[in-house]
Amino acid sequence: MEGLYWFSLIVGGGLLAVSALGDVFGGGVDADADIDVDVGDTDAFRIFSIRNATYFVFAFGATGLLLDWLWDGARSALAAVVATAVGLASVALASAVFAYVRTHDSGTRPSDESFI
Repeated sequence: MEGLYWFSLIVGGGLLAVSALGDVFGGGVDADADIDVDVGDTDAFRIFSIRNATYFVFAFGATGLLLDWLWDGARSALAAVVATAVGLASVALASAVFAYVRTHDSGTRPSDESFI
């Protein structure tokens, strides 16, 4: 399991670092896709995003490695369950925070209509 934790930590941490540094330095990559999919309530499917997968993988790897190190590998099944729970909790927390930000005007840019 330790190899899976290391892999998750490296991949999740790398994606998190790229995301954070891209926001800081302006990011030179811009991708745009227009895909129309009608699956009913799209808010329910916002939990399945690359951002949330990054949070899950990072939290899972970091928690798994920390618990494996603290318990010297004696409780590997419990460490896996707790790491999975922490990963899912991080996804739930991130989804709740971004849903809150989406419902408020905290991230909108001023437009012509806002000046009227």
